This record gives sequence, C-alpha cells and structure tokens, in this order.
Amino acid sequence: MISARSARHPRPSNGRLRVLVGGLVITLLFVALLMAGLPGTTALFVVDYPVGADIAASRIFRDERTTPAFYVSDVSSGSSVDQSSASAFASDSLYFLSRTWTAAFDGARYLEFDTNSPLPAGLGLSNAALNLRVASDAGTGSVCLYVELRRASDNALLSSHGSSGSPLACTSGTDWTMLNVSLGAVSTSDAANDLRVRVFARDSAGGAMRVDQATVSGDTPFVAFILYPILTRELYSGQTELLPWGLVGS
Repeated sequence: MISARSARHPRPSNGRLRVLVGGLVITLLFVALLMAGLPGTTALFVVDYPVGADIAASRIFRDERTTPAFYVSDVSSGSSVDQSSASAFASDSLYFLSRTWTAAFDGARYLEFDTNSPLPAGLGLSNAALNLRVASDAGTGSVCLYVELRRASDNALLSSHGSSGSPLACTSGTDWTMLNVSLGAVSTSDAANDLRVRVFARDSAGGAMRVDQATVSGDTPFVAFILYPILTRELYSGQTELLPWGLVGS
C-alpha cells in the first residue's frame, strides 16, 4: 500500500530553483535589451472615437476648369500688402475708379464686367444675384445707375434692372451704396459661365465712380458660388478701354 505522503511530487531542490529563476531573469533582460536597440518597435494603443461629422452625398464633375486667384497677399516687401482684384471684395479699401461721367445718362457711356466661368455645365441654379457696391468719387455730386445683364459670348441682352428714366439706385457724395439685385435670368450654370454685367451711370457733379465690388453669387444643388470680374471694359468718348485682371493670363 502506498501512503498519501509518498504519492506527492518531489519538491525541487534549492539549487534547481535558483537555476530556473536565474534563467528567467536572463531571458527577460535579453528581451528588454533587444527592444531597447530597436527604436520604433513599441507603441501605445488607445481607443479614440472621432466626434460626429456631417457627411453629405455629392457629385464629381469630370472636366478641366481653370480660374485665377482674386485674393492676393504680397509679402515681397517683408510685410503683407493686399493686392487683390479691386472689384472682387467689399469693404477692403480697394476699388476700381472709372473715368468721369456726364450729368445725364448716355447709352454710349458705360462700364462692363465679364465674370469668370468656374462652374460645371448643366446645373440648375438658385438665388443668383448681382452684388454691386458703388459710390461717387466727387463729394459734391450723386451717382445714379441702372444695369443690364448680357451674355459675354454674343452680347445678347438677358435682363434689365432699372432704366435711364427710373434708375436702379442713387447715392450721394462718397457714401457707399450696396446693391443686391436678383438675377432670375441666371438659372443654369451654363448661363452663369457666360455673363457680362453692363453698368450705366450718371454723376450730377460730372465726377468719376468708385466700384468696390461687382460680383455674381448664387447656389448650385451642391455648393454656393461667387463669380468675379476677369475683364473690365469701359466705354467713354467713343473709346473702349480693356482692363483684364492681372492673373487671368493671355
């Protein structure tokens, strides 16, 4: 008969135990040295859930569309100088200064702004509007104006806003007037990509006119847009002066 005491497993001797512990320590030291010699092999992983994001479906319009910059900051002197398009942005201390106007409207005397064409073709538009900010350069007079919207490609008349007998707006002295004129004729991106804004004006003091902004804004089904002048055309005294925006290129 085998007693319970004799059936137990023999305990390792103290010497054998020291050998096992020593081997374990050496193995751990070897692993630690190996990891220390391999930079970038350790990493800390944490669970980080991103904040909520609004994701909307849209479209990709395959084509090549080129448009220049209109906001320009020149730091060649060591400090920033605003060299943006003079009629692109409101209240930026930059403006286009016309030649002098007569005291009465003249059908052969006007300004024109041809805008850029950055939109994909074939889109319906909404909320199209002309954004026009003007003032008289002569502090003693008042400027009155009306506007025609035309196609740039063939100069066809699209819509009229005001007239010589009933001006769209008037401003006194050097006070700025901001006009937001609804453009129902601009209902597609094809029309928006082919726009010319013609401005007729008169100045009671026979002075010049300041144009701080002349843009067209609106919405596509996917994003809002703004069109900026790439060519300013001025007709006066039987002459035509063309003033392209400097970054348009040839």
